[in-house]
Amino acid sequence: MFKSLNEVLSMRIDQYLWCVRLYKSRSIANSVCKKGMIKLNGQKVKPSREILPLDYIKIKKEQIIKSKYILIKSK
Repeated sequence: MFKSLNEVLSMRIDQYLWCVRLYKSRSIANSVCKKGMIKLNGQKVKPSREILPLDYIKIKKEQIIKSKYILIKSK
């Protein structure tokens, strides 16, 4: 009947990367995750991994490493 807080606040990492427009399509974000170029809280992740607010993401894109904290997530 009621959803838990994790169900309300969570989002797949490939969907998040596409949603904030770090990648042009979700399939590109999916393949980048599979290649191990995305780390969540210091660990390589699969595209289906759920992210939550305050998670730490490291993104390796074109030999540049970007680091971000997830602060707010909107659907």
